[in-house]
Amino acid sequence: MNRVRLKPGDRTLSRRILKRCRDAGIDVPKDTSWGRFGRILEAYLVPRDIHDEEVARLEEERRVVREAAERRATERKAAIRRRQIEKLTQKFPQLALRTVKKLVDSDKVVYSADSVGYQHGVGTKTYWSQLGFKVTGKPTGILVEGKQLFDTFGKKQLVPKKSRLTVKSLKTKWTEKYGSETLVLAQAVRFGNRLQKANRIADFYDLKDRWIEENQCNLVEGRVTRVETKYCWGCDGTGRYGFYGRDCERCDGSGVYSQRTLYEHTFEIEGQRFVFHSYVRPTIVTDESAADLTAYGRPFQPDELPCPPQTVIVALIREMLNQADDENELPRCCFVAASPKRPTSTFVGVVA
Repeated sequence: MNRVRLKPGDRTLSRRILKRCRDAGIDVPKDTSWGRFGRILEAYLVPRDIHDEEVARLEEERRVVREAAERRATERKAAIRRRQIEKLTQKFPQLALRTVKKLVDSDKVVYSADSVGYQHGVGTKTYWSQLGFKVTGKPTGILVEGKQLFDTFGKKQLVPKKSRLTVKSLKTKWTEKYGSETLVLAQAVRFGNRLQKANRIADFYDLKDRWIEENQCNLVEGRVTRVETKYCWGCDGTGRYGFYGRDCERCDGSGVYSQRTLYEHTFEIEGQRFVFHSYVRPTIVTDESAADLTAYGRPFQPDELPCPPQTVIVALIREMLNQADDENELPRCCFVAASPKRPTSTFVGVVA
């Protein structure tokens, strides 16, 4: 009888072949051989025809299972695609069905006009250019505006553009536009605060907090936006540690590792209102809480574009704050010395 060595490993195949041999009364001898490192290998010698039949049957069963899984996956993808088409059709009824299908098949994020901008970290190439940035890489999304489609780029793809504009020329230009150096500095902080959401400059928030502290006399309202709490990881926020339930040494039994409050400051400077968010405590805090949003900031107005380079704006803020400190021009009478400075904790929160 023509026999073949039954390789170990596939238990389903081995079980089926050995069962058929037992049912047919066929003797199945064992073959012993030496493997690597002196290991003894044992295998059954089974009839070739039974072996080939069972191998073919097992492969056919597995093919059927594989095709059924592929069919279910295809149906699942088709159902997801139909839901996406329905969702985009409802969101953008002005687009043709063919265009909607292309948007779904592009595998890119589709944005509406109210979901792009520096606040959301998404914009078109032209938009980022007006804010002083170049874009790199391929588009990551598509903006639908009316019946037109535009490629969008994320803030991680931005590179500041080079400019010959100097701090002196920007200060002169803005003084002519806004009328006073006090308003120039306030507008510079406002512009810098917005651009910070697109491209982070390390020392900007320190400059912003300096300006907020030194303008507390112009504060008209302060409100709590949110309290950010980081619970102790040593005791999982319970305040107790160890088998005997002793107070956790990391948090002194409070369960809170760090906590800080984000405030909304509203200033009125020469008849204009400015709103900023900061961890500096305002001298006036009302009982009413401010809106806790995921993205702060208003869109740039057409007369504010194109923006000056971000680095020049931050340099202007730094120069004017230092100049005011030297000349002692900015009022400090209303600021409470005990107000907390910007925290140095490693706990990272969202700052507007």
